[in-house]
This record gives sequence, C-alpha cells and structure tokens, in this order.
Amino acid sequence: MCITLFNSGNEEFLTKAEDLAGIEIDKVYVPTEDDVIQAREKNQTSKVDFSQTKSALTGEESRATIKMTMEEEGKELDETSAFALLVQYWAPRVVDQVKTIRTLKDKTGVVFDIFAKSAEGFIDSYENLKEKNASRVDFVVDLCRALPPLEADSGVVHEGTFNE
Repeated sequence: MCITLFNSGNEEFLTKAEDLAGIEIDKVYVPTEDDVIQAREKNQTSKVDFSQTKSALTGEESRATIKMTMEEEGKELDETSAFALLVQYWAPRVVDQVKTIRTLKDKTGVVFDIFAKSAEGFIDSYENLKEKNASRVDFVVDLCRALPPLEADSGVVHEGTFNE
C-alpha cells in the first residue's frame, strides 16, 4: 500500500507512474465542504441522551419509545407484522425488551418501548440495516419523543425476559 499526495499541478506525474507500472491507482480526493457538512449531519442523527429518556407510551423511567412506520405512504403496519420485523432483524435480547406494541390511529405504524440504554444501538442498527439492505427494508424506525394518536383497542403484549 502506498499513499501519495498530489494536486492538479503534479497529477500528470501520477498518470505517468501508472502507465509505466501498468496499474491504475485508486484516487481518493479531499472531501468538499459540503461533503464534510453532510457527514457531520449524518453522525448527529439525534444527539439524544438516551439515559435521560422516559417512555412516551407509559411514562416509565429508563425506557425509550420507538416509532416504526411503513416507508410507502398509505401502507399499513399492525402489531403482529411489526413484531415479525423485530424478530427478523433484531437479536432476541432486543426483541425480549418489547412489552407492548400499540398501533397508530392511522394504522401506518406502531410504537413500543425498549430499555433506554438500548435505544441508541437499536436506531444505529436500523440505520446500518437500511444502508445495507435498502431495497428490502421498507419501514422506518425512529425515537418517538411525543406520542401520536393511537388505536383505542390496540396493544399486543409480548412475554419476553425483560432483564436489564
């Protein structure tokens, strides 16, 4: 491996070296100011102190409410389907933290609580999953800071291990 710094004034020498060696050097350019701003914004997804959150769903300390909705407008997501997504994409130790899943009044998604200390990792895991499997991941996950209107008769209870 070799790292070479160059600019437009000496790029021709780099091209000659490639021709002589019969190789093509991967060029990585200095990021623009816009690239730096975008990367900074991406890394500041929420800057929430998850240890200080409390459930929007139950008011319980040390729990965070997660909102899961479908990406496609008008597509519905119920408690059973949401739980199936949790089981499919997250580890059992995370899934077991979910006590109750409630459906949004417009039926486009659900809310549920997990331990606050797991919330940031849960959301990071979703973002990583979305980045790697964008075509298969057709739902959105985010921290729910204010509880949206919920279906009156919703509420699937999951009997997990709930150990902290």
